[in-house]
Amino acid sequence: AIGWLRWCADNKVPWPLHPSGAPRLDKETFKQVARRFPEVEFMRNTRRVLSESRAVEFPLGHDSRLRCMLSPFGSDTGRNQPSNSRYVFGMAAWLRRMIQAPEGKVLAYIDYSSQEVAIAAALSGDETMIEDILDGDPYIALAKRANAVPADATKQSHPRVRAAFKETVLGVQFGMGPYTLSERLGIGLGEASELVTAHKENYRRYWEWRDSLIDHVLMGGKIETRYGWRRKAGPKTKGSSLGNFLVQSTGAEVLRLAITALTEAGHEVVAPIHDAVLVEMDEQGCEEELEAIRTLMKRAGRVVSGITIGTDVDLVKPLEHFEDERGREMWEAIGDLV
Repeated sequence: AIGWLRWCADNKVPWPLHPSGAPRLDKETFKQVARRFPEVEFMRNTRRVLSESRAVEFPLGHDSRLRCMLSPFGSDTGRNQPSNSRYVFGMAAWLRRMIQAPEGKVLAYIDYSSQEVAIAAALSGDETMIEDILDGDPYIALAKRANAVPADATKQSHPRVRAAFKETVLGVQFGMGPYTLSERLGIGLGEASELVTAHKENYRRYWEWRDSLIDHVLMGGKIETRYGWRRKAGPKTKGSSLGNFLVQSTGAEVLRLAITALTEAGHEVVAPIHDAVLVEMDEQGCEEELEAIRTLMKRAGRVVSGITIGTDVDLVKPLEHFEDERGREMWEAIGDLV
């Protein structure tokens, strides 16, 4: 522990501590710190591999395809809930490098951009939030409203500020308070409180909607998505889970409708990943097919949520491997052994 704190000090990584002064070494702490300091990712993955102390086993078929139970509707919000020990996208990020595009095929990882923020804006009718979504980058947009960056700021010009506001938007929207936010960002409690306040003051309509939703269910009512996924309060139900339910379950419906539409149109979806899909295409004509896929995904988002949700794409060319920046350092260290 002393050696780890010394390394953190040398590399200017603020590490969360227990009240006793000992470093927090749980998985969640490593995950949170690694988001802001990529150099921690190697140690995080190393600890994970050592703790598992077993060989990684994929349930591969005779054709080298991975198939496992996706557990559709397995979560309270209706999302898939596959086993993290059997589904490659639930394992450590560096293991995604094992995914390879077949000869003559292209893999496209297509994910919805700021999906849960867009859905929250649409469901709540918060015009300010909708405006920030349509602006193209809701995280920089909020930073501008909070006067944290100049009016012409972009993702490229202010990456660290954008990262802080992204963590704020994605966390505070679902009920994260200033104490947790300060730990995640490695900032003081006062600064974290200002970020929380910026979200609540600029998106007042959203917070009114969320609070009234929670009150409605706690008083015996129920909430329901467009396609009938319902939720009501139980004896131990937390208000935060009720406030998050509609946004997350609507996101699940968006992905289900998108996959249904893609499959019926003849596109080969090979994996669902939370708010994304992995699609396999012939190399010949993949540009046209990719455009058609993105159009169908946008339509699915609009039909379910009432707002257009954009998509981002990462391509894997024939015989190349899937790459995830979060796992690059780990793969470079042990890839040859794998």
